[in-house]
Amino acid sequence: MIKHWLMSIGIIFVTVADAADFKFDQTSSSLLFSGDYEGEPIEGKFARFNGVVGLDLNAPQNPLFEVKIQTKSLDTAYEERDGVLRDQDWFATAKYPEASYKSAGPCKKQSAVLLCPGNLTLRGVTKPVTLQVSVGIKSLSIVGSARFKRKDFGVGQGEWDESATIGDQTSVTFKLGLKPSAKK
Repeated sequence: MIKHWLMSIGIIFVTVADAADFKFDQTSSSLLFSGDYEGEPIEGKFARFNGVVGLDLNAPQNPLFEVKIQTKSLDTAYEERDGVLRDQDWFATAKYPEASYKSAGPCKKQSAVLLCPGNLTLRGVTKPVTLQVSVGIKSLSIVGSARFKRKDFGVGQGEWDESATIGDQTSVTFKLGLKPSAKK
């Protein structure tokens, strides 16, 4: 009985010792988005975002994400369009300066990627969004993507609500360079 109890404590210690919290290395991280306008692709990025990832380096099947995105930092390389996207009908950055994503459970392996469930909050609306991710243990990085409908979050209202002109499908791709978080 004591032997089993000591083994259980050893297993818990090993699990905790191998798990680590990481924060994003801004110099090697990117967060990109794309959609379409009259069939033409529109691409952009968010320049300011941060967050943490909980990751067991020996068993990286369930990375835990928490990401905060500064919506005003969106950039499509076209200033006039960026102004429209920051306005009330799109991201409403004055009212909703931050979007967020938080993982919500264990990932499932599908071929070479992990399907990781979570919740995206955008314009004050929270909906489930699944990330497809790959974890690079040697490079300490996570790459991934997600697809969702912009109208589910109220993005593109008023004259921009028409899906025939501006596609409803939105894609996000990211690369997260990781560095260990400082110990508390």
